[in-house]
Amino acid sequence: MLNTEWTQIEVIDLINDGTGLGFGIIGGRSTGVVVKTILPAGVAHVDGRLHSGDHIIQIGNVDVRGYGSEQVAQVLRQAGSHVRLIVARPINEPSGDLNPEAPIVPTVHLNEHLEQIMDLLAKQDQMIIEKQAEMDQHFLYERQQQRQRDMMLNVDIHVPQYQDELSTPEVVYFDVTLIKDAQHGLGITIAGYIGRDNEPDDLCGIFVKSIGKGSAAEQDGQIQVNDQIIEVNGQALQGFTNHQAVDVLKNTGQKVNLKLARYVHGAKFQKLQEYLAQPQVYTQPASVHPAVNPEVTMETRTLQGQGQQPIVDPEDVDLQQVSDDM
Repeated sequence: MLNTEWTQIEVIDLINDGTGLGFGIIGGRSTGVVVKTILPAGVAHVDGRLHSGDHIIQIGNVDVRGYGSEQVAQVLRQAGSHVRLIVARPINEPSGDLNPEAPIVPTVHLNEHLEQIMDLLAKQDQMIIEKQAEMDQHFLYERQQQRQRDMMLNVDIHVPQYQDELSTPEVVYFDVTLIKDAQHGLGITIAGYIGRDNEPDDLCGIFVKSIGKGSAAEQDGQIQVNDQIIEVNGQALQGFTNHQAVDVLKNTGQKVNLKLARYVHGAKFQKLQEYLAQPQVYTQPASVHPAVNPEVTMETRTLQGQGQQPIVDPEDVDLQQVSDDM
């Protein structure tokens, strides 16, 4: 119980390093709980602000006035590693030797000043939370930008040597490593394209048709629709059908290394855009593998108004469903 005319209020933040806070308490509900001892070299002693005889008013958001010493000790044990104390220190007469950052108030007005201090602390804590959230958001943005810059440094842009340089579209080749998700696998749908003989501008190979929401491929962020899968763990997919490509991907381990190509302009790039815009026709889903029963949809596409025969392999395999193996 405070029985002096003046009281000094101080907010003390202590970090428990695992050895305790380094002070002892005494008192009861009627007298109030006060600091009895400060252990040499302890956390409180090193901090230097807590003194013997200080009344413990609040711990964190818990007002401990009216608590016994055992109850206060229990609150301290449950406070975690960061402990905020609000103490009241009896003062006979204000002195310049005391901490100027800890206000000295008339004891009769102690409750009013405590409310003002709690309001101020709540506003400061909210500002810290908002500032931390802003910093976290900025850090995530910078990390994403750096990741994109690193990716571009690893991209090789070149033209295949076996084709005429003037008629070859620009292609970006890049590598992606994915970890299969236990539920969705890689999370991509593939479509096979079969080019016509003597038509170098026709598409041929295994291409990404769609990317599943929340899948490993979407979270990685590097693969896009219309990217061509060139290799899986070093195995080339040239001449593979969709089902053969699925078998290759199913038989990989959890970590999958993909080599991909992205057409960025030219004849093949235009055809990919046109195929993507055309309406799609699907037949009844079939089964690829009895053990996992992934869905397979059949699809053919033609370019309208060009008198061109279908050049798309009539298979469209959803790798997102092959969850057990991929």
